[in-house]
Parts: sequence; C-alpha cells; structure tokens
Amino acid sequence: GGSGLGDVESAIVLEELARVDVSSAILAQLAMNGPPRVIQHLGGPAVKERWLPRVARGELFISIGITESDAGSAVGGMRAQLVG
Repeated sequence: GGSGLGDVESAIVLEELARVDVSSAILAQLAMNGPPRVIQHLGGPAVKERWLPRVARGELFISIGITESDAGSAVGGMRAQLVG
C-alpha cells in the first residue's frame, strides 16, 4: 500500500498481524503483495499513475481472477495464450 514498506518490512507486518488474526493477515497480504505489487514492479508510468495512488489511499482494491475449464485455479495447468 502507501506505507512505503519494503519486502522484509511487509513480511514482518504480515507475520505480526497473523499472530492476532489470520484472516486479516491474508487480506493484508493480497493488498500489499498482490496485483498492486505487480503493477509497482512491472507497470508502465501511465498504469502506475492511474491505479497505485487510488490503491494506496484505500479507494480501490485490485484482485485477479484465475480459472480455466480444465485447470480450475491451478495456474501451472492453464493453456491460455495471448493473441494479438
């Protein structure tokens, strides 16, 4: 999120949070290390400017959906390809 924590600090926060409430730790994990982190590391400037400030302010929660008829949510078994 907008806390400016690095990977190690984020892991410490998650571990401490999980001691008290695992469900909250899972939600925080998704918020800190899920799609926003991918955008932070791999997104172009326009994508970062559009999405990350809103996520950091708590106005937006980004998630992903993974499914395929023969693979379910097993990412390694997916066969989808980018065409274009």
